[in-house]
Parts: sequence; C-alpha cells; structure tokens
Amino acid sequence: MERLVLISVLALCALGDARADSRTGVISSWSVHYNSGAHGPCIQVAPALPGKGYACALSSSPTNYKETVAALMTARMTGQTVSVFWDYEESDGTKIIAMVVL
Repeated sequence: MERLVLISVLALCALGDARADSRTGVISSWSVHYNSGAHGPCIQVAPALPGKGYACALSSSPTNYKETVAALMTARMTGQTVSVFWDYEESDGTKIIAMVVL
C-alpha cells in the first residue's frame, strides 16, 4: 500500500500542469467556443472560479463528455448548485472539467 501511495505522489509531481481542485456554485455563464476544436461548453460559476474563471468540458474525452454536458445543462436550466472538479489547467488558465456533481 505504501508503495502505491508513493508512486501516486510521484506521478502527480511529474504532471506539471495538473492541478486538482474544485469549486461549488451556480452557473452564471455558459458559452461554446466553436473555434477551439476540443472544447465543448465552457462555464463560469458564482462564486467565481480562480484564474481566468472558465471551466470547459473536453469533447475529446470519450468517457464522460455526454454525462458532463447533461449535468451542466441541467444545472444551468434549473439554477441548481453544481460542484465542478478539474485536474488539468490549460496555459491560458482554462480549467478542463474532470467531473460534475449536482
């Protein structure tokens, strides 16, 4: 078990742009950047996300893209509080959504 934890910590340290974090709030802005290829919808929440303030679903993520977008749409239409988790931040500060919890 200790060996697995050590390997996990070393792997996280090796990922320079990996910054696991989360925020909970109400979606205040929804946009789709058609010129960005891999991005699906991008959101802003209140209270604001750190940095640039945007978190985007990555359309090239085959595992959870449809579920992520469906949860974001539900939260946006109902005004429901959403928890957004990300583990990667692009060089411009945009967070890439890893998981959404309503």
